Amino acid sequence: MTQTSSLLALATALAASATAQDAGVPMRIDTHVHLRAFYMQGGNWASDFPGAADHTIDEMDLLGVTQALLLPTPFSPDHAVGPTAYDYTVLTELVARHPDRLGFLGGGLLLNPMINGIPDGTATGAQRAEFAAHAQAIADSGAAGFGEITALHLSLFPGHSYQEVQPDHELLLLLADIAAVNDMPIDFHMEAVAQDQTLGPGFPPPNPQPPDVVHENLTAFATLLDHNPAARWVWTHAGTDHIGDMTVGLLRTMLENHDNLYLAIKVTPGAGGTIVEPNRPVDLGGNLRPEWLQLITDFPDRIMLGSDAFFGSPGLTTDGTPTMPPTFSVADQLPAHLERAVVEDTVREVYRLGCAVDPVASTCSTSPNSVGPGALMGHEGSLSYGANALALRADGAPAGQFGIFYYGQTPTQVPLGDGLRCIASPVVRLPVLTIGPGGSATYALDLENPPQPSGQLSPGETWYFQFWYRDPSGPGGGGGIGHNLSDALALSLCP
Repeated sequence: MTQTSSLLALATALAASATAQDAGVPMRIDTHVHLRAFYMQGGNWASDFPGAADHTIDEMDLLGVTQALLLPTPFSPDHAVGPTAYDYTVLTELVARHPDRLGFLGGGLLLNPMINGIPDGTATGAQRAEFAAHAQAIADSGAAGFGEITALHLSLFPGHSYQEVQPDHELLLLLADIAAVNDMPIDFHMEAVAQDQTLGPGFPPPNPQPPDVVHENLTAFATLLDHNPAARWVWTHAGTDHIGDMTVGLLRTMLENHDNLYLAIKVTPGAGGTIVEPNRPVDLGGNLRPEWLQLITDFPDRIMLGSDAFFGSPGLTTDGTPTMPPTFSVADQLPAHLERAVVEDTVREVYRLGCAVDPVASTCSTSPNSVGPGALMGHEGSLSYGANALALRADGAPAGQFGIFYYGQTPTQVPLGDGLRCIASPVVRLPVLTIGPGGSATYALDLENPPQPSGQLSPGETWYFQFWYRDPSGPGGGGGIGHNLSDALALSLCP
């Protein structure tokens, strides 16, 4: 059988058709969202976390936000006990109910009060062991990261705690090591202070009483970042500056000097209060400032969005300041490639967010060929659509013969040649290639440029892939069949 006639036979068996598919738009992920779930009932505290989570998703839907990472606030040592204290164990139940919409971080209650309550250099062996045990339990729970952790948290209104430690505190260094081992980022809240200074008017107690000094912390922050370069630190609330030192110039310098530092931009609506207006990402008209656009352009793989929104349970608790709309207005003003990076690709890389279910499975069956028990399908590279680095692979085929990968969305199992065709028409065929000396064949997919419109792969869809190949010496070779197929691979791309 000639190559031409084999291809004609294959074309008949796999008859393809073309239907256009939408290539999709970026999934918007908010990296920093809180819940207001506690309320008074009959003189006692009660909570409605499920109602607050449902309300959060409703608000996300209105804004086109696909996923949100929930996390506890950074509890101070004075507020680490009581009926309104909570951490990741509450959030795991919500994520289990909405695995495709919500993720979670942990440590705001279990780790942050220890960091801010134990003077640096005084932690006992037992305290360090307790801290490490809490951190490892968070990691083992499936959390996307640690947070919210703070080194300088200003009191902006009554009940809003003041907390300050130097960012090279021994427990923060320990957390960096634990985070690196577990490949998890740390959500880090810290007002930038370039030199010791006295707070101006507008900062109520419990900020430090006169002389109201906050201390330079950027030197110690650099020490923290350099302590373990494998630890990823997300400097949250970037662009919401209450002191005046978190300039674009500072952020640029920090990103240039520390490859393990990331930013999560927050935009508070309007102006006034203690926020330093010139350091906001947008002007009073809501327009993205040029210096912020340039920062994002220069560091698209280091910047994300984290609104710091607070969502309550309707009828029981109230929402906080509506920060999610202005925060995501930043994405609306970016070119498409930067928008995708900021709202999705960088988030998925930093927080190691993947698919909700196992994205790969072997289906159908292979059949014996002239060199062994049969060819098997596999894949190489990334399953992320945004990474566009996926390759198909087949092993166990006869070397030197030619073959073709093809794919479709409908599984089947019908005889063809010496094997089974595992994908029903319509299918999409990829170019002819030659099987290598080791019996393997590979083909790198270009997810952005399919061979035909009907072959456009999109995140979340399940497609089936199979390899057809010539095998003149196979079981049916003497009878003029001379071709065979691998098993099939069921694959679903992550965003």
